[in-house]
Formats: sequence, structure tokens, C-alpha cells
Amino acid sequence: MRQEEFLRGMEALGLRQERFHREMEALGLRQEQFHREMGTINESHQELAALVARVEVSQEQTNQILSVLAEKHIELAQKQAETDERLNSLISVLEKHISNHGQAQ
Repeated sequence: MRQEEFLRGMEALGLRQERFHREMEALGLRQEQFHREMGTINESHQELAALVARVEVSQEQTNQILSVLAEKHIELAQKQAETDERLNSLISVLEKHISNHGQAQ
């Protein structure tokens, strides 16, 4: 009986070793897949970082353009006010001239 128990124990041990070996192979395959996926993630991360850097440069250029446009808008508003003043002066002169001319006749 003792030998039978020993053989059964050895058979069970052999089965456990086989299962362990299969599980280790599966784990190795999963680990390889994980490394491939991490490589893909790293590549995507690098591409994203490069894209963000390009967006940052574009944003800086846009900010500079907007700053110049804001300055030009202020200048334009000032020039418009000056033009309005000159136009009002011209209108006043013309109105006086017309009213003086109308009175002379």
C-alpha cells in the first residue's frame, strides 16, 4: 500500500508540475504581449508629446499674432477718432461757409 500511495503522490506531483509548467508558459506569453503593448504605448506617448510640442509652438505664434492685432486695433480706433474729429471740423467749416454764402444772397 505504501508504494501505491507513493506512486499516487508522485503522479499528483507530476500533474502539478505539468500544470505549473503550462501556467508559466502562459505567463511568459502574457508577459511578451504586455511588453509589446507597452512598446506601442511608449510610441504613442512619444507621438503625443511631439504633437503637444507642435501645438505649443503654434499657440505661441497665435498669441503673438493676436497681440499685434490687438495693438493694431487700438491704433485703428485712435486713427478713427482723429478722422472723426477732422471730419467734424470740416463739416463745421462747410456749414459756416454755406450759411454765410446763403446770407450773402
